[in-house]
Amino acid sequence: MIGGVVDVAALTVDEIEAARAVTPGCGEAIQLNLAGSSMPPLTVRDAQIGHLRAEANSVAFLAAA
Repeated sequence: MIGGVVDVAALTVDEIEAARAVTPGCGEAIQLNLAGSSMPPLTVRDAQIGHLRAEANSVAFLAAA
């Protein structure tokens, strides 16, 4: 990692394939215009969905706790 940025050239093919395996969007398309963001891995997606479910079942600001 260089200044918070991953040096992709330093990753092995296995590491790249492992990252793609937990990032469903990588199997759907090649996106070159991410505007400083990236496709979320499953752990991030699941956390977001879990938070939305918590908000749906309570007062939204209480779900943040």
